[in-house]
Amino acid sequence: MNQNWGIGRDGGLLVHIPGDMRFFREKTKGSVVVMGRRTLESFPGGRPLKDRVNVVLTKDPSVLRPEVREAVTAVSGTEELFRALSDYPGREVFVIGGAAVYKELLPYCDECLVTVNDCPREADTFFPDLDKDPSWELSDQSEEHTEDGVRYRFRTYVRKAGGALPPEENGDYLVRATAADGSIRAFAATTRNTVETARQKHNTSPVVTAALGRLLTAGLIMGCDMKGENDVLTLKIDCQGPVKGLTVTADSRGHVKGYANVPDVMLPPNQFGKLDVGGALDLGVLSVIKDVGLKEPYVGQTILVSGEIAEDLTYYFATSEQTPSSVALGVLMNRDNTVRQAGGFLIQLLPGAGEDVISALEKKISGIRSMTAMLDDGMTPEDVLREVLSGFKPVFLGRQELSFRCDCSKARVRKALYSIGAKDLNEMIGEGQPAELVCHFCNTKYRFSIEELKEIAEQQKNGKEKSL
Repeated sequence: MNQNWGIGRDGGLLVHIPGDMRFFREKTKGSVVVMGRRTLESFPGGRPLKDRVNVVLTKDPSVLRPEVREAVTAVSGTEELFRALSDYPGREVFVIGGAAVYKELLPYCDECLVTVNDCPREADTFFPDLDKDPSWELSDQSEEHTEDGVRYRFRTYVRKAGGALPPEENGDYLVRATAADGSIRAFAATTRNTVETARQKHNTSPVVTAALGRLLTAGLIMGCDMKGENDVLTLKIDCQGPVKGLTVTADSRGHVKGYANVPDVMLPPNQFGKLDVGGALDLGVLSVIKDVGLKEPYVGQTILVSGEIAEDLTYYFATSEQTPSSVALGVLMNRDNTVRQAGGFLIQLLPGAGEDVISALEKKISGIRSMTAMLDDGMTPEDVLREVLSGFKPVFLGRQELSFRCDCSKARVRKALYSIGAKDLNEMIGEGQPAELVCHFCNTKYRFSIEELKEIAEQQKNGKEKSL
């Protein structure tokens, strides 16, 4: 690019610099390169680059030539892109253009490799000016080179800790990463808004907010690891403590809902002066239910080893999935009992991880501050993984927006009424009062008049449910 961050004109480069091309080839060989359709078509013969995984971001993959479509991975949006990238753990991912793709994916990038030249040609296409962006800083610059009368330098920009995100994306989100050449995979999430929404919906006490918030965060992290668009994860705790139990359901698209059996439990702080989540749950069983569209869902269970939830899930991964893992979950409350911070991370060792990696990671994690302390210091999920995985060269694979979302509706509740026995339905009608049903997950109330109940009973009698 030139001194004004111009990168092209009339659909082509401003200038061809052999040294820049060599640098590009050396840097990206063996990696994943992400590009738009027009960038692909600008290559010789419109063919993908050799010795690289070519991922093409295009709204309509059908416009690609059949032979090209077979040689690339075509995706139509960022969510599909990140799912595709998760198939290449351990590989660096480079975004290589054009301008619209740079703009769309820059918020997800950690590092920018920029070749700045003094070409005098006017540009009509530009890259964002990182020198004016407070989220980025120049970390390295090469000596000056000259070729064909054009002077140029290689620069490296890195995202600052806590670098700003796009305004529309300042809510809860999760990031995925790999490290140590693909022998570690990691997730980190910030979930304050999600947990605060749950607190408001269920009017939970501080200790129940902490317990439910931890499980909601775990559900989001584990749900986003599921592959199918319609896959559903349920985390259920049945316990002897005063809260009696927690239930959380999440999907693979970053949505979660959940509730506590007894939401208003009040307990004194534990011996460390913290909210006594372990005391609220006490002895119990954690169930992990994964519905991936097969005949029967997968069900794994483990005892609660501490009731603190993060330790219980770490034990679950080790015993039920045979995956060495470290789970951190936390909820920090304000004095007015609203949620100040919430989030968590999951670090897992993959098969083939060397003993040196294992011992170094264990040592690193043992010295890490609490998740909420890091978030309260302004650290983002990316910052958290950089801290936890420092020395292991983390490679970020994608980001997922998160939210509390319940899919209940009056139509679904009507279906539930239709499915209950005629005796129970007639008893409701016989009471002569409208029926009010409440969704456990979000506390939304649905009211059915006597006339509506009679209509459902008549349809039930005739064996024909009303079309909804």
